[in-house]
Amino acid sequence: MKTVRSVLGQLPSHVRHIGIPLMLIVIPAIAFGYIAEFSVSDVTCVYNAEGQFRVLARIDSLAQLSGCDVQFATIVLPPCREAGSGNLSVFRLARPWQSQTVSWTYPWEVAGGDIRGACIASWAVHPDATLPAHFLDVTEYAKEVADGEQDFGLVLAPSDDPNSGFDAAMRPLLLQLSQLKVHVFYRCKPKP
Repeated sequence: MKTVRSVLGQLPSHVRHIGIPLMLIVIPAIAFGYIAEFSVSDVTCVYNAEGQFRVLARIDSLAQLSGCDVQFATIVLPPCREAGSGNLSVFRLARPWQSQTVSWTYPWEVAGGDIRGACIASWAVHPDATLPAHFLDVTEYAKEVADGEQDFGLVLAPSDDPNSGFDAAMRPLLLQLSQLKVHVFYRCKPKP
């Protein structure tokens, strides 16, 4: 019979430090894989001339999944009492950026952020006084990062139109993205 100490010793170090509540889920999952929570490491807004904005987010700790077999991953958007309505689409960024220097036009070739590929997740936001937490499936994104693809973060925008941005009604929801979490269920690949 395995003790809690022996089970914890099998976990990667970044999973061992995620706290007691999540450990209650992780320990029974040992037979099937691991569950980890990754927090956003950098988030900022960029604004166009009309005052519309997009949100850029980077989750650098996802690189710790390198070589793992990602089974499922979700972005957890925090609950928000005040939100506008519209589409929220998530895209991968194709170029590195720093929150201290990034803008709507810099360092991008296309204003608003150089988008890499198609939309990876979307959500139709409706006005609601008590908007609950929402989960967006980003399994393919996490798999690509685990397989070693370069990751420059994500951009949240209404669409892939380079001129589109969120209006002020969406600001309360999007400002909470500093609390954004990615939950990943994964298995470690056997070593050769």
